[in-house]
Amino acid sequence: MDAAFDWNGLAALLAVSRGASLASAARAMGVDATTVGRRLAQLEASVGAPLFHRGRRGREVNELGARLVAVAEETERRMAEARRGAAVEHQAPEGVVRVSASEWIGVHLVAPHLGALRAQHPRLAIDLVLTATVLDLARGEADIALRLSRPEEPELVRRRLCTMGSSVWASKEFLRARAMTAQRLDAARLDRVAYTTPAEERWIERVLPGAPVALRVANIAAALAAVVGGVGAAVLPDGQAAAAGLVRLHVGVPPQRAVWMAMHPETARVPRVRAVARFFEATMAALSASGT
Repeated sequence: MDAAFDWNGLAALLAVSRGASLASAARAMGVDATTVGRRLAQLEASVGAPLFHRGRRGREVNELGARLVAVAEETERRMAEARRGAAVEHQAPEGVVRVSASEWIGVHLVAPHLGALRAQHPRLAIDLVLTATVLDLARGEADIALRLSRPEEPELVRRRLCTMGSSVWASKEFLRARAMTAQRLDAARLDRVAYTTPAEERWIERVLPGAPVALRVANIAAALAAVVGGVGAAVLPDGQAAAAGLVRLHVGVPPQRAVWMAMHPETARVPRVRAVARFFEATMAALSASGT
């Protein structure tokens, strides 16, 4: 394309085709008629053929001109879309974003940081749904899902946010009552609280063969409460277990869980959802870097 064959020439062609005269085109473009005429002449020189003929209404585009008018209209439409997109991008996100998460993720990774989100985006609100149920993002049951397992739905946008550091923990009272220490353990008398994934379960059976299951629970919060209460040992997130005053047992490092974020592709493009997703990414990265 010749350098002169640019948007200025196409815009002049479009304006004249709509107004049928240089004067009307000049008024529409906010320039003088001489400028419009010069831009048209440059466009015709670039094309190498005339684009108008004289009709009853004045200047009318010929067949070649009509084809270029179609190009100009499509260019105008795309530029308008780009301007609208830029305007939306710079608008402050607002509205409600519905986030589903397990109880542990919601209580420990989301809720404590929502003040920082509000400070960044004061017109945003979060509807936090704590559930072990996998909500249907395609049906709009949630805008964002935070999960401790990789989302399997192929249509979703999936991002691994961080790894949840974990170890085997027990209470001081539990160990004292069984005359054990973190380094000196008797698996046959080491009651444990089970809620773990199959990979963690296989690992525990390998490093603590014969350790009896005293309690099975459905989530991390219940497991943590049971371990604090002296029921037994369990694989727990390091940050929360240490904060609860538990003792890390010297049996190695279990398979680590990842925290995943999932969104439907269409929802992921909504500015308010995109803002919250970016906040979660930055927050989880900071927590992972700090070892929390």
